Amino acid sequence: MIGRRHGRRWVSVGLCAAALTACAGSQVPASTTPTAAPTTPVAAAGSTTVGAAAATTVVAATPTTMAATAAASTTLPATAMTPPSTSAADRLSAAQLQAVTDAIPASLQVPGAVVAVSVRGEIWVGASGIENTATGEPMRSDRRFRAASITKLFTAQVILGMVERGELGIDETIATWFPTFSNADRITIRMLLSHTSGVTTDWWLEPEILELATADLAREWNPAEIVDLMAKRTPAGEPGGPIHYSNVNYILLGEIAAAVGGVPIGTLIDKQILTPLRLDHTTYQADNAPDLAHAYNSFTGQTLDVGALDLRSFTSMAGAAGSMQTDVSDLVRYVRELFRPNGLLSANTISAMTQATPLSGRHGMATMGFCPCVSTDAGRTYGGWGHTGSIPGFFSATAYFAASDTAVAVFVNSDTVDAHLIADDALDPIIEQLIAAITVRR
Repeated sequence: MIGRRHGRRWVSVGLCAAALTACAGSQVPASTTPTAAPTTPVAAAGSTTVGAAAATTVVAATPTTMAATAAASTTLPATAMTPPSTSAADRLSAAQLQAVTDAIPASLQVPGAVVAVSVRGEIWVGASGIENTATGEPMRSDRRFRAASITKLFTAQVILGMVERGELGIDETIATWFPTFSNADRITIRMLLSHTSGVTTDWWLEPEILELATADLAREWNPAEIVDLMAKRTPAGEPGGPIHYSNVNYILLGEIAAAVGGVPIGTLIDKQILTPLRLDHTTYQADNAPDLAHAYNSFTGQTLDVGALDLRSFTSMAGAAGSMQTDVSDLVRYVRELFRPNGLLSANTISAMTQATPLSGRHGMATMGFCPCVSTDAGRTYGGWGHTGSIPGFFSATAYFAASDTAVAVFVNSDTVDAHLIADDALDPIIEQLIAAITVRR
């Protein structure tokens, strides 16, 4: 995750040191503490190419008001790609889902929360709590958030699409593009995707990098500058060894995709994913989206509205590892289309992405596993796959559960509580509760 585990304990001090005026204008009074409101698919290691997945057209959903609650919830019809079931038993229960959503701010001690749930393409969205703690404005379900490491799913799809089309080899080394990078002749595309490349895990935790990031918060870094910076860092391990989660893997993948595709990774994501799927509230950008939510970080004990700050230095550094901004409605539509076999990617490619071993923990290839799950001697079988995301003030998770054709996305507008970081897996039980609410209703 951006700035989270493996380099998350990090930046509030640097932010204030770099922008005292901006921080002072973004501080939240202590009294406003959060309240409750046909292809050759990717296969096992050793395979080299993947064929093209069939093109897909999706018609954007149109919201229809369901109910007036403390935080309005909405049901969106299924996309034209997959008509919803006509059975009344399969329709989403707004009351049950809203009840889970309403409990999030108090349980996590955050100002507000937004949730989207898609079942067989029918989408419910809801919000609860406060978005702007200075004015008391309630959270809205259409607010965008910085998706942070959820960006890795988009980058991986672009890369794996290239592999399926034969434009890139999954076990090709990165020496073609980064000949001077440590172990370049041993690090493969597959290793970058699965965080087994051994590249450095250094990030904003490191004083030198933090100083560069905070010297000018409005600076937009060129990805090549980040690659050069990280190439000088000590590797975290040997290529092909244990997982060392690192944003650097995906910054490298973004540059490889740009070299193969001939345009920047953000353009590739827009052309190959956002435009075809009509994800109109999702962007790859370093500056703030116009409807970006207010969001709060209190790591120094001083609460900052980082959603109101210009953090282009941090988001552009994150690049292909963490520059997406989206809303929960777009996100559940995307993860459903991503993980459905033979949709955006082939069935075998999706299978390769969603395999975990005892050594990999919850990590697959570009993915993270989510429960409900089953544990055996051979390891844990996860019911859902997706990713989490964390960047100052923004904490989110999304997952798709194939057995029930259910996608979930949750966003909260704080990543800290009382100057402590919210636990990495804090949203996991909430996702389980949402899945359980749907299952119980049926």
